[in-house]
Amino acid sequence: MIFKKLATVSVSAAMLGAATLSSVPAEATTTQNASCVDGGGTTWKVRSVWGVEFTKDSGERVVTNDWTGFTSSASAATTVDYSVRTYDGAGKLLQTLGEQDRAFGFASGTKFLDRNPQNPATAPGKAKIVVRLGDGNDGFGTCVVTFVQPGGSSRPVTSSMPVGNLPGWKQIFTDDFNVDAPRGSWTKAYGNRWRAYPEPWRDTSKNGMYSPGRVLSANNGLMDMYIHSEGGQPYVAAPEPRINGSGDRGQLYGRYSVRFRVPKPIPGYKTAWLLWPDSNKNAEGEIDFPEGDLSSGSTIHAYAHDVNGTHSHNAFAANSRKTYTDWHVATIEWKPTGVTYFLDGVNLGTAPKLGTPKTKMHWILQTETELGRNAPSTSVSGHVQVDWVAVYKRV
Repeated sequence: MIFKKLATVSVSAAMLGAATLSSVPAEATTTQNASCVDGGGTTWKVRSVWGVEFTKDSGERVVTNDWTGFTSSASAATTVDYSVRTYDGAGKLLQTLGEQDRAFGFASGTKFLDRNPQNPATAPGKAKIVVRLGDGNDGFGTCVVTFVQPGGSSRPVTSSMPVGNLPGWKQIFTDDFNVDAPRGSWTKAYGNRWRAYPEPWRDTSKNGMYSPGRVLSANNGLMDMYIHSEGGQPYVAAPEPRINGSGDRGQLYGRYSVRFRVPKPIPGYKTAWLLWPDSNKNAEGEIDFPEGDLSSGSTIHAYAHDVNGTHSHNAFAANSRKTYTDWHVATIEWKPTGVTYFLDGVNLGTAPKLGTPKTKMHWILQTETELGRNAPSTSVSGHVQVDWVAVYKRV
């Protein structure tokens, strides 16, 4: 199989208590679900089932993975380029199963093309199955999802960071947070690639104080924002990628993608990750996504503010109905014709001309205290995790 350029990856992970597919072995204990969108816009649903550990005659202890498969409801998905690769806990490739232009009837997303990967030596959180998919008809790029053996990973189902250009977009910045940086060392470790609102700047509500030193860290391939209070003061963070190095802060139009989650609710706080005018003039508009409170049950929203001078007016608003606790990929595509919002590959809508900025803007992962409320309880704390970010310019 000839692998094509990577496309946007969108993954929504869920751990299910029991398998429900007829072809899944009865001893299966954990089913992992994911999805990704290939370069031609086809959404693929991917599933992998992990079973029990057992000892082979050779004495090697392995974990069962008898079922990894995929499907699509796209009407054009009649053939598929795919590979299913198995890796041991040290990252060694054990097996590749794959075909190019394989014809298959996915029955509107109800029938899976399944494979039986080699059972890797048990390594919870490290052994993995990597699935690469693309529509065999369209000639566009593939997408990737990675399933990690349950039991020891902070990211039991994850996606690889997208690498490479996309049709109409040139990738200009990525970060997979592979350099560990304990709290207090963020600026030293990441200052050449990221800036952040400094302490003692206040957040929008004025209840929180930005503090990269107290809040930001990186470990195990994740950027972590530890939202908490010290001495009665809530501390928050607003990191911003230096997408042009030491050059321009922002750009005119662009594509912005981030994989994130909030493992447990943090009442009194919110995300307002946004594109903000380089001029600092709010009359030029504002693009917000994901935005939402971090209290229990709160959902992820997308907004676009009026660009004709009435900043408080939302020219576009959408509710994804998804909460923050699962891993999600949020993507903004800002073009002259409109701003389109995607969550896990699902199109939430496109802002009209009234909500489409026409001046340079920069991207800020602004995490702050809720608006219109008293300061959050000083006993509240929690983590906002970012797996990777990817930024593109329009071509």
